[in-house]
Amino acid sequence: MNDNSQPPDQGLRKGIDVRNGGEPIFLTDVNIHAILAKPARGGETADVWTRIVASSDQKLFHDIVGNLVAAVEQCARQAGSYVKLDMANTVLLVIRPDNSAELWVDAAAVTHESTLTGC
Repeated sequence: MNDNSQPPDQGLRKGIDVRNGGEPIFLTDVNIHAILAKPARGGETADVWTRIVASSDQKLFHDIVGNLVAAVEQCARQAGSYVKLDMANTVLLVIRPDNSAELWVDAAAVTHESTLTGC
């Protein structure tokens, strides 16, 4: 059941109010549509990933992040922002279908949920 009584700026769970700590960097012409699954040379057939979810505790993340960081930093420079993503704690990039994007560098809201249990 969908509860629309909660104000739109409230978190998805009752009692959680999450707000971003800053503003995103707005990017245009972010032309990142796929990531090569493994290196390929010109003229070779290549496997590509068009959707991927990876976090820093996975080897896959570390295999692809270097070139991805360089591409995103270049987009930020073109937008007039100079960021060093390898120095950030949290990075969130939201790419829209029109190739515009929001880059959140240590500014996107993060929630942690913990449960304490007795022994």
